[in-house]
Amino acid sequence: SVRGRTVESRESPLKREFVWYIAHQDEIVKQYDGRYVVIKDCKVIGAYNDQSSAIAETTKTYPLGTF
Repeated sequence: SVRGRTVESRESPLKREFVWYIAHQDEIVKQYDGRYVVIKDCKVIGAYNDQSSAIAETTKTYPLGTF
């Protein structure tokens, strides 16, 4: 605990998504080869040909930094 906050509260909100990605990386790469995938709530919610499209489309529904 640091000044009343737990260490967990300082971790990135996207850590859980990253851990899920690493655990499923082989199948994600196989299915979405070369595409930019958007992961939210431990599932792929979109796949795009470029990073700009991935961000532009996903931010229509979810705030930046939550996926």
